[in-house]
Amino acid sequence: MTISVPASRGFFSSVLLLAAVCCLGGCGTTGPTTLTSSDGQFQITVFEGMSEASDLNDEADIQAANLFTEMYVVVLSEPKVDFEDDMTLEDYRDLCYPQFVENLGATMSQPEQVRTAADDRALQYDIHATVDKIKIGYLVTFIDTGTHFHQVLAWTLESKYGEHRPTLQKISASLKPTSAGS
Repeated sequence: MTISVPASRGFFSSVLLLAAVCCLGGCGTTGPTTLTSSDGQFQITVFEGMSEASDLNDEADIQAANLFTEMYVVVLSEPKVDFEDDMTLEDYRDLCYPQFVENLGATMSQPEQVRTAADDRALQYDIHATVDKIKIGYLVTFIDTGTHFHQVLAWTLESKYGEHRPTLQKISASLKPTSAGS
């Protein structure tokens, strides 16, 4: 697509046109950005213009969004000392997952065993639900980092899920302790 600006408008018009194109196209940083949890112990890396958010989940330790591409991620972390010593990642998933699926009336995939960038064990699920009459695709990852259990909830519109799933997987797998948290 070619957009032409009349020569009489000059430099100012060109700047306005560039600003408009950037806003419509989701201008922003496309490279990786590291976000740290509120307690400074964990971090994730987000991509494709995502930036820190504060209004996605009141209990989130990390949250990020790109409103233009409709990609969102929330990290919920819980210290393992708050659970019985024999609590496993599967037990943690069983505690959280059914409630999440039931509240959404969602369909879910079989678990996929994955590893994070820090080589922590994780269980990952695809969940498809309708929220307020909007179809959403979620990538939900439960992670055991040794000292904490985490839920990484990443989502986008159902129509964009196939396109955004690799990025959401990359973000989910990037969770790791910071030097303060290790």
